[in-house]
Amino acid sequence: MQAVGNGSISDGVSPSIKASVLDLASSNPLATAIVDANGNQITGLLVSKTDAQTATVTSVKSSSGSVYGYHIYNSNTLDAFLHFYDIASGSVTVGSSSRKQTLWIPAGGAIDTVFTIPLQFDTAISIAATTTITGSTDPSTGLLVNIDYI
Repeated sequence: MQAVGNGSISDGVSPSIKASVLDLASSNPLATAIVDANGNQITGLLVSKTDAQTATVTSVKSSSGSVYGYHIYNSNTLDAFLHFYDIASGSVTVGSSSRKQTLWIPAGGAIDTVFTIPLQFDTAISIAATTTITGSTDPSTGLLVNIDYI
């Protein structure tokens, strides 16, 4: 495989993402691929699917990574909150550990997001669901959570 073009993408705040256009086929047309900073080809997003997320911490990825989107459904009659942590799952204390992001999921509702510029996690990607923003109480029924990540 040979790089036929190189460039960087930056939002002016986050570190720039280096990308190369690769000739994946021996003839035209050219297919494109994204290559990470270590030269590894990224072929697609991974999906972490949790059918019943509670306040018990789930490890989406045990090393650094990027979240590109999510779908979260809350079947409960009360609102719920999904917390993202940039901390290894075994080191998270729900209700007191520093949260990277918290999402509100309304009762009987769902939220979906796809990021143009992904959320970057330097240590790990961990999640937990609770009934309050800063609490540690499980929702009555765990949330359906799909996280798209690399």
